[in-house]
Amino acid sequence: SMENTEIEKRFYVKNKSDLLKKLNHVGKKIFENHQVDTYYSPSHRNFLEEKYPFEWLRLRDDQGKYILTYKHWYPERVKESTHCDEYESMIESIECFRKILEALNFNEVVVVDKKRTAYIIENLEIAVDDVKDLGMFIEIEIKDHYESVEDGIKQIFMLAKKLGLEELPEDHPVRTGYPLPLYIKKKAGN
Repeated sequence: SMENTEIEKRFYVKNKSDLLKKLNHVGKKIFENHQVDTYYSPSHRNFLEEKYPFEWLRLRDDQGKYILTYKHWYPERVKESTHCDEYESMIESIECFRKILEALNFNEVVVVDKKRTAYIIENLEIAVDDVKDLGMFIEIEIKDHYESVEDGIKQIFMLAKKLGLEELPEDHPVRTGYPLPLYIKKKAGN
C-alpha cells in the first residue's frame, strides 16, 4: 500500500512575493510555523557518511509539539530517490527522548531550522520554506489521488510549472532535502 509512502520534490523560489500572491489566490493556506528538526544517526553507522544518504531519523520541535520520524528512501544509494517509507510518532517529552537517543549512542548530526508556510491546492501540499543558513525553497508533496509514484511525480511537476517554479539543477544538494547540504556546510566549517 502507499499508506506510508511519501512523494515530494523541491524547487527554487525566484520571486517570493509573486509566488505568495499566486498561492494565496489559487491555494488555501493551512498553516504557518517554525520547525526545528534535529537529525540523529546511530554511531555505528552514520547515515550521512553515505554519498547519497537514504535513511533519516528526525526529531522535530514544531512549536512545542514533538514528532519523531524515520524515513527510508528508495532506490537506495542513488542521487535522487523517488519515494520513501515514512514512520512517525508523537513524543511526549523531547528532553527524555534526547537522553534515550544519547544513551543508545545516537549522535546529533545536523539541525535544520526553518520557517514554513504551507498551502493546499487540490491534492497537493505546497510548503514555502525559509531555511536558516540555506535560503528559500519550495517543497511540493502529493497527498492522494495518484496511481503510481511516476503519476504522483508528474502531478507535482505540472503544478510547479503552473506556479512558475524553477527546478533545482541536477547537482543541487537541496534536491534531496535540507539536512545534507547543511551537514556538508557544517563539516566544511569545522
